[in-house]
Amino acid sequence: MNGSSAKLQTNNTTYFADFANLLVEEMLQINQTGNAIVYRTTINRFTAFASNLRLRFNDIDYKLLDGFKRHLLKEGIKPNTISNYFRTLSAIYNKAIKAKLADRSKYPSLDIVFKQERTGFSSAWQYY
Repeated sequence: MNGSSAKLQTNNTTYFADFANLLVEEMLQINQTGNAIVYRTTINRFTAFASNLRLRFNDIDYKLLDGFKRHLLKEGIKPNTISNYFRTLSAIYNKAIKAKLADRSKYPSLDIVFKQERTGFSSAWQYY
């Protein structure tokens, strides 16, 4: 996603939502609609929880992520969906690190652990 990093470095912007939304735009341009929807949903849920569209990558820490996880659990969101949100957040953060918009030493999601549940759907596929 070299285009997004170039755009953001030119603007000197390190806002999470700005960078993440540029990733979504690029996905849509190359017809990665499914990934774009997953990213957009994650971005919307996370920024709504944080109540801050001007959240910088350095503001994303363990306390914020743990609060987000607890919030989702209280809303009744299933563990696999929560895990998907956090994998997406991690992917966005990793892309920001590669684009030199985030500091690897402040990478917080390594501390959050998720246990995925087996679903009936995936179990059914074992028989085919």
